[in-house]
Amino acid sequence: MSSPATIAAHFDLGAPVDSIRPQAGGHINSSYVVTTTGGARRFLLQRVNTTVFTRPEVVMDNLVAVTDHLSGHLAGSTDQERRALRLVRTRNGDDWLRDAADGQPWRCFEFIENSICLLEPRDANDAREAAVACGRFLTHMAGYDGPRLAESLPRFHDTPHRFEQLASALERATDERRASAADAIEFALARRAGAGSITSALAAGVLPERIAHNDAKISNVLFDDATRRGLCVIDLDTVMPTSSLFDFGDLVRSMASGRPEDETDLDAIDVGREVFVALVDGFLDGFGATIEPLERALLVEGARIMTLQQGVRFLADHLAGDVYFRVEREGQNLDRARAQLRLVERIEGRRRELEAIVAAR
Repeated sequence: MSSPATIAAHFDLGAPVDSIRPQAGGHINSSYVVTTTGGARRFLLQRVNTTVFTRPEVVMDNLVAVTDHLSGHLAGSTDQERRALRLVRTRNGDDWLRDAADGQPWRCFEFIENSICLLEPRDANDAREAAVACGRFLTHMAGYDGPRLAESLPRFHDTPHRFEQLASALERATDERRASAADAIEFALARRAGAGSITSALAAGVLPERIAHNDAKISNVLFDDATRRGLCVIDLDTVMPTSSLFDFGDLVRSMASGRPEDETDLDAIDVGREVFVALVDGFLDGFGATIEPLERALLVEGARIMTLQQGVRFLADHLAGDVYFRVEREGQNLDRARAQLRLVERIEGRRRELEAIVAAR
């Protein structure tokens, strides 16, 4: 593998490289902040993780199409340089680079200055701003008329497929792991029959297909560090045609309870009303002029399905021996699964209340 400095020299940075340092955060790709001589400009250099994204050319084709569209869509708008990611081409004019040493893919972005990334909301306003940014992204991409984007992660939000993976993991699991997760297994399997509510509606053409982010959470939104307003969504490798409901659902799944992902006090897990209202308001502020009536009516179902899907994924990984999601202690994936499934239970129990909040907006 070539050094980041060697790779950076291939990109058209406008000046010699002065320094390179690893960028903290991010669990998939390897990122580095590149500063040019005199500190004039900064860039974000990334090596794409080909273990996760096995078809990096598909990821990059999608990324180029999305960033080019956003650049044109936002042209002339206020603060447009900070409203979307912008790729930096190589000195040869290519959109990305394969390392001559090992074939690994690299890309480079303009660094968005005076911005911060949050791992969790500090208050309901942060949740709202994250939802605005995600909704606004859906609105911006609604006008995309370029080549159809490919699936960078096939069947990523195919919930029935996630249940098939759970069934397979259940067959191969040790007796000990099956016994330890009996409660979660029973809860999840009882909901298998209705797990395809969104995917089947998409397939039938009842729900509109949207170019969605597909990993909508607060850590994938950049905030202005002075105003605390949401600037743009980042980590665009999962952008592909799916449903807006998956993005709203992920926002609720990841923020509404306000509890750690591996919370063991299940009684503490519930849908925080203030945060849920903020998420609805923000998402509809960003996407409300574009969203169709059925999408709006199914927002709560999107939250239920995305939370169920993630719970099933954690549960399957526990049964498989913790092979995908990184764990720091024994049983952590099972705790994650139980926490997600408890949130599913809360969403189901409060469905009418939550749908009334959406309807009142």
